[in-house]
Amino acid sequence: MINIAVIGCGKSAGQYRLPEIEVNPSFNLVAVYDIVSQRAEETAKQYGVRHCTTLEEILEDKGIDAICVCTPNASHRDITIKAQHSGKHVLCQAPISSNLQHALEMMDHSRTSGKVFMIAHQRRYLPAYREAKKILSSKKLGKVLNFNIVLAAEKPKTRDCMDIWTFRNESFAYGVAIDLGVEATDLFIHLVGFLNETTAFANCIEDKLQDGTFVWVFNAITCAMKSVEVQGTVAVSWLNNPDTEESFTLLCENGILRVKDGSLETTYIDGVTTRHSLPDDTVTVVDAFADAILNDGAHSTAADGYQALRRIIASLESSRIKRAVLI
Repeated sequence: MINIAVIGCGKSAGQYRLPEIEVNPSFNLVAVYDIVSQRAEETAKQYGVRHCTTLEEILEDKGIDAICVCTPNASHRDITIKAQHSGKHVLCQAPISSNLQHALEMMDHSRTSGKVFMIAHQRRYLPAYREAKKILSSKKLGKVLNFNIVLAAEKPKTRDCMDIWTFRNESFAYGVAIDLGVEATDLFIHLVGFLNETTAFANCIEDKLQDGTFVWVFNAITCAMKSVEVQGTVAVSWLNNPDTEESFTLLCENGILRVKDGSLETTYIDGVTTRHSLPDDTVTVVDAFADAILNDGAHSTAADGYQALRRIIASLESSRIKRAVLI
């Protein structure tokens, strides 16, 4: 049994990580911590675990084997590195950071710690993408030649998000690019591979926070990315309504693979289209984290998370200087 503590008791912890930990037989949730003491107390009571009043209380506890970091992006580096120094496995909420140097430092410390360091990119574990990975690995579709990825979701402020840190430049710099952009790029890296050049166009709007402050927010970005053999587009945006849009299309030598709103179909060059049955079991990032710990680092996704961030930072630079950027 792996004793785990959760740091940060906000929406990502409450909606995703804590319920996932609770049902995973490999984990034993033992403690929670949040800078908002009342929120931590309420979470501890709900799950019947210890409420820690300081981060150090968790890091110094030798009985805790792993931590799950569910805090604002700007705090990921310090918490992760401290946890790595204290000999704990780390599952960090995506993205790895909004600062490339911070992400690199986290990766460096991970290599020397000998512990699992994983980023919670959850889309790669959804049934449609798990099945897509199997199809692509079979090579039946041949080489991927072109791709188109679209992700759109409601803006965080209107998703009942009580914290406004998502719009503070020092905490959630680059808006939707760091949110959905990194997620989409990680998905491509996972399914296909790396891209080494990007030309991007970003849209920045002025938005009003709950406290009346006006801030500039990246609410849409379109990236034309390529490598030697493949090229395509990644388009992500925040919406002002609850609608969502998600599509992942690969044009390959021998056909087309499409993931659309959770369904998966392939069309081969002989014209046969198949709507694929999907796995009915649920796999979460917490399941993959447990597997990585128990199987000596298998499925650890930190390196992909870092590379996804590199490509989005390069895309934002391309948008700024109005020309292609090599990665």
